[in-house]
Amino acid sequence: RLAKYGQAVRPVYQRKELFPDARDEFIYTFAVAVSDDNTGSVSLPLTNAYTGARMSVEWDLANTQPGDASLAEAFRKYQSGEWDDYWACSKSPVLAAWIAMTSQKDDLQGRRGRRGRQNESTSAFGVMGGYAAVRETLQMQLVAVATNGQERTVPIASVEGVKVESHPFGKMLGENTGGGLALAEMVPMDRFFVYLSKPEAMLPLLNEGADFISQMGSAHTGNSIKYYLKKRYLKRLGMDEKWIELFLRSGGVAECALMAPDMFFIDGTDITVVSRLAKPALVMPLLKMLGVPELSQGMVEVENGAGQMVYWIVKGDLLMAGTSKVELEQVLGLVANGGEGSLGKSDEFRYMLTQLPVSGQTRAYAYCSDPFIRRLVGPETKIGQLRRIDAMGRLQQITSAALLARLDGMAEGQTMESLKANGYLPASFATEGYLLDKDLVAHSDLYGTLAGMRSLSSVPVDMVTEAEAKAYKGYVENYSRFWRQFFDPIALRLDDTGDDSLEATIFILPLIDSSIYTGIKEFIVAEESGIPLRTPRMNPEPVLQLSMNLNDKAWTGVGEGLSEMLQRHVFIDPAILDDLGSSLHLMVHDADPVIALGSGDLLGGFGGGFGAGEELLYPMILSVLTRPCTIAIETSNPAKTATYLRNATDSHASARGWAEISSELYQVGAGDSWVCLFDVMGMVKMRFGLEVKDGFLLIRNIPWSNKDQIQSVEASALNAAMLKVFPSAGKLQLAGLHSAASEKNRTAALQGMGLLFPLVQSGGISVAEAGDLHMKLFGYTPYQPSNDRWLWKDMAMESELYGSVHKKKQPAYIDGDTDFGLMESIEALEVQMQFEDTGLRTRIKWKTRKE
Repeated sequence: RLAKYGQAVRPVYQRKELFPDARDEFIYTFAVAVSDDNTGSVSLPLTNAYTGARMSVEWDLANTQPGDASLAEAFRKYQSGEWDDYWACSKSPVLAAWIAMTSQKDDLQGRRGRRGRQNESTSAFGVMGGYAAVRETLQMQLVAVATNGQERTVPIASVEGVKVESHPFGKMLGENTGGGLALAEMVPMDRFFVYLSKPEAMLPLLNEGADFISQMGSAHTGNSIKYYLKKRYLKRLGMDEKWIELFLRSGGVAECALMAPDMFFIDGTDITVVSRLAKPALVMPLLKMLGVPELSQGMVEVENGAGQMVYWIVKGDLLMAGTSKVELEQVLGLVANGGEGSLGKSDEFRYMLTQLPVSGQTRAYAYCSDPFIRRLVGPETKIGQLRRIDAMGRLQQITSAALLARLDGMAEGQTMESLKANGYLPASFATEGYLLDKDLVAHSDLYGTLAGMRSLSSVPVDMVTEAEAKAYKGYVENYSRFWRQFFDPIALRLDDTGDDSLEATIFILPLIDSSIYTGIKEFIVAEESGIPLRTPRMNPEPVLQLSMNLNDKAWTGVGEGLSEMLQRHVFIDPAILDDLGSSLHLMVHDADPVIALGSGDLLGGFGGGFGAGEELLYPMILSVLTRPCTIAIETSNPAKTATYLRNATDSHASARGWAEISSELYQVGAGDSWVCLFDVMGMVKMRFGLEVKDGFLLIRNIPWSNKDQIQSVEASALNAAMLKVFPSAGKLQLAGLHSAASEKNRTAALQGMGLLFPLVQSGGISVAEAGDLHMKLFGYTPYQPSNDRWLWKDMAMESELYGSVHKKKQPAYIDGDTDFGLMESIEALEVQMQFEDTGLRTRIKWKTRKE
């Protein structure tokens, strides 16, 4: 017909050929790095990525000629691209160093910046559990500075620290003598302090019972790696896990205290342990197992098997051991003068014990004092840690350069001089004070090895450079903007609750200015208001419940937004708002949502950007739009609230519209329940069920299927906010939760593959050997899910369950499986928070899952 009528069709869309250069044969170039004596034949297995077709090519190397410099450059460019794929999913120090030697250095720095920004937000759990407050208080970030070889001419004593007043704890105590803790009277004021009131009860946490704490730490840091800190510090003290179990179970130890000069436990610090002996006769034989001689003659030194000394002494019923003689002597000095000048005798600690006392249910008590925080943010610690981090970077660079040289076939026995001569280390790299041994472990004369860094106390800072002093001054100016009035000590207590649960309570006094909590305090009641947080307990239990006690300012803001809507759309008298408040609760029911908030798991159920002000309501709004929910609003006059809703159902007030939205409110049955219908342009209908019951106005977004009822109403111990998680209530969403947990496991698996890949590739060793080598070289090793296995296949890392960096996968959900994620170890979790004066108190209660 087109031809008949002389017409033509011009296509608007020009179809592109998928393979515009389609032909039967393509030319590929292969490059291989071989040692000089390898002149045999190699077999190259090839796979077509599109069709899956396979073939094998035999290559006789005897008939080939060495390539020129351009081929070597192309070969390295290919390698660098492969390294970048693995580095993108890990934090491998080896790959970071290898990539930095190539043209992709700028891209590496950009990725580091983007990754850092991604970790700046926190979740509702992080805010309410106190994690955000602790992070803000300790200010553990490094001082950034490049010394450029400057001489150290500035005395550390002349560098001013943070000038912030201490809280007037003496005045706050008044006539009250405060609390007391005998072992705290042997702790210097500026030391981190941990008290174990029931040493034997800590064994489950020291062994396998710390899964919850480990999961929380991994969730907040994003790191799925193992440092084996317990094993490391026991070894540093000359002990092992079997011995410490015998020691704690012996019945001869009444209580213990641990102290440290800083909190850099991963990088390395000194620890001192003081134990009060109830039955010395049961303990002394155990010391002989460690090679500790008779202690009646005073302090003794015992080698720990790794060339390091451990110091032991007995004073009365006190057994003391430490990694630093200087630290232990400070403790002995406090014992000698009756504890004067100690943490335990201070007004600060005695006051904080009135706010968070040690009880009969307490297992452990940890404390960061005002002087300790000053020490952490002081010039000696900050600049000392900066120098150690710089040394760690140099050690990583040396070992990484040696591994790359090994990958390139360089002869064994590399030295730093040969690495510099062959371009693996910059010509300007300062090698003085550093050594590379035959196992590729780098050593620093001052700081030791990456797997055994010396403490900051053992490398004191006496003189600093002008650049270091200037950088620290900038840090102080930034820090002081937040701590305008007082420093804030931190107390943490771990208790048994009597119902097979554990409860961690954190008390921080005061909170810093301009923190995330400052905005929250403007909208949530404080403890001084005396208003309790009445929380409804629902049947059936929701999977998540968020409760908040909003103050008058918050309710005024809510009222202003709702008042006009109530009049225009459903003709409910805005006076109904006068009786609502102060508590507001969101219950999220079991469902598998199309859109998952936050991380998709239970703890991330309210998103990762939990903010202040009106942002507090965003999780509620988003939850209502994505899954079945019930909102409960407390009403001071339930009968009056129900009357307002009845009056709104009059015929003259129903089926009214405004713009493109029409609405109506109608009563369901004869009880105090209603349905509010919103019709948006005839395309979208939203129905909300309303019910007044047990002192609450209940709003359900799926009124015909949400059959939850208030079983009881309880007063929360803390009155600002509460978050409850009920993993066992999740049935319909198990597949979705499994997917979220598997995604985290896949991230961990990919991270581990990125860490181990360069070690396997460069050394020709097994994956298991690579894990041990990574621990030996760097002091940590990747975490691997127990049911997974890493493989070395076709010159690449691969996970049986989660695939590879180029082809990711994860296991399918099996109906009925609950052995994953949070549910693997936790039966129930509850977090509460409360503002007190200028401080914050939080409680985290969890019940472990029983087999």
